[in-house]
Amino acid sequence: FNFKEQGKSLKTVKQVQFHLATVTDVQDVKIIIRQGGTLASSTVTYTQDVTEAKAGWNNIDLSEPYNIEPSLNLYVGYEVNITSTTVAPISVAAGTEQKQSWLYAGEDVVNYASQGANFLIKTLIATEPSPPNEIVFLMITSPATAVINTDVNIVGRIRNLGTATLNSFTAVYRVNGGEPVSHTFSNLTVEPYKMYNFTPPTPIREATPGTYHVEVTVSKPNGEDDLTYNNTLSQDIEITAENELALNAVTLPAYRLLNEESEIKVAVKNMGNEAITTFTLAYSVNGGESVSHTFTNVNILEGRTINFTHPVKLLANQVQTQSVVVTISNPNGRPDADYNNSKSADIVVYGYAVQRFLLHENFTSSTCAPCAAGNAYLQNFRSQVDPLQWVHISYQMSWPGNGDPYYTLEGGIRRNLYGITSAPYMSVDGIRFRNSPINYEMAKHWNTFRAIPAGAQLSGTAETEGHTISADITVLPATTMSTQDLRLFAVVIENRTEKNKKSNGETEFFNVMKKFLTAPEGDVLDDFVFNVPKTYSLSYSFNGDYRLPSNAYDPIDHAIEHSVENFDNLSVIFWIQNIKTKEVFQAGKASGGTIDIPSTKTDRNALAFIRDGKLNIHSEAALQSVEVYNISGQKQLLASDKEIPVNHWPSGVYLVKIKTSEGDKVVKVIK
Repeated sequence: FNFKEQGKSLKTVKQVQFHLATVTDVQDVKIIIRQGGTLASSTVTYTQDVTEAKAGWNNIDLSEPYNIEPSLNLYVGYEVNITSTTVAPISVAAGTEQKQSWLYAGEDVVNYASQGANFLIKTLIATEPSPPNEIVFLMITSPATAVINTDVNIVGRIRNLGTATLNSFTAVYRVNGGEPVSHTFSNLTVEPYKMYNFTPPTPIREATPGTYHVEVTVSKPNGEDDLTYNNTLSQDIEITAENELALNAVTLPAYRLLNEESEIKVAVKNMGNEAITTFTLAYSVNGGESVSHTFTNVNILEGRTINFTHPVKLLANQVQTQSVVVTISNPNGRPDADYNNSKSADIVVYGYAVQRFLLHENFTSSTCAPCAAGNAYLQNFRSQVDPLQWVHISYQMSWPGNGDPYYTLEGGIRRNLYGITSAPYMSVDGIRFRNSPINYEMAKHWNTFRAIPAGAQLSGTAETEGHTISADITVLPATTMSTQDLRLFAVVIENRTEKNKKSNGETEFFNVMKKFLTAPEGDVLDDFVFNVPKTYSLSYSFNGDYRLPSNAYDPIDHAIEHSVENFDNLSVIFWIQNIKTKEVFQAGKASGGTIDIPSTKTDRNALAFIRDGKLNIHSEAALQSVEVYNISGQKQLLASDKEIPVNHWPSGVYLVKIKTSEGDKVVKVIK
């Protein structure tokens, strides 16, 4: 297209000229006029179909003159729709740029092309009338990269859009939003509609590698205010160093046993513009002496990251938290800019290995069809492990549908902690496994996670008297450390329930969470001191009478009621958890009461008790076997008799697993 006027303010568009190289496959042509801010935000204000487009130049008179709104940018173009996948070529009349340069805000004609359509656009400034003093900022051509401690010149280009000769203007730049650097250019002779390249006399000079955002504004043509149209541009400049390393990452174990060693592993990136062949890696512990090593004959190319391991391992020689500071320096034997050259991490040293008890938090519902299969899988899984080492809570959820009647607001808090949005879902130790229970595997998960030492021994006792349950939980730390981010949690579970059955076919539910003994967000712990035990006493009295809610939208109000089906069937689960990382530090369950260990079938009528020096087993079903465990979980006896002499047993607490033709049951007895 082409505009014939020059040197005058554009008020009206009467004719648009455009060129088609060919009309083969051309379906239709349309003239389009838009006005607004940017092209994307502008509005179509005029269209006109071209009925008989021809190859070559087309001079199209508008059906009626288009009056330009002077306060908005003007965009004029034409669109070609074709019947094939060929893109119709677009040409620009000879001299078009020259004839439009007096009111063009950019440098190039923009060709918007897509399959079957072309849209040729020229960006124009609509002003009324043309001012004597007006400049437009066209571009910044400063270098995109530079080296630290060297001058970087700002190079820009303006165009004089005024009718008067430009004798002076002011340029101001800021780096990363900092203090402005200003300079006024004077004694110029820039004729109307001509361009001028400028460089402020004060360059950018940075001592630290990084990306620097430079914003430049031009103003005050001939000392006067202008229309400030397109007077600010910006550019990012990447500043590097000849010899500069960045310590991207440090990999250290979170814990170590006393007298174990740790490798110091780092990821090092070359931030300079020369290959790094040597550098120094050092670490210190708790502010002590630095352990340094210089790597030689390496080849870290510009921009590359390579992993290294310090040859001197770190010894865990004290039961405490080791605060490790790792640094890199001296790339190619020269000082660098000290950019991101240091990182720190903590290693908790345990005085001895403590068996980890895994916390299994299962989010389920009696209205969830897949939950039935997930729970059946989980019950079968835990029937294969030592019952004393199984720590499990079921939180009944408020979905799908109307949810489980035994949903509690406290269970919702745990759900929100992990961001859970579906069931079935199980979290093991907070972070180690988060998936459906059916994906939980013995070797891959249970055995692997239990092999990770815990930082404390947890033990506890619980007692139920009437509607009140009390628990004493003892923490015996295997290390000395701050517990700032650790919290103690304890919940009351009902080992088996039946009344909350709904639509998924399940008729019994296990380890159903009833109430937190601690705050749902956990209780604050005293700082750990190695081998110094601390006992926390907790208690809760269930209020009112039993009520079975109709669904999860009518949850139990613990202030006036409860949902416990059998107060002789309660247990206490407890754990310590990091509230920031969500990792569970250690878990356990209180001894005391009768613990129902379900399998696919459970003999609820089986009993075990000690009388007259004998362990007596009672079951209406056929007895298959009796297993006896001490409180540490070690199997003491396997028998099939209903009377077993116990006079030779040491005094203490024992758990008896009774296996009958109706199922299994575990009962606690005291000798």
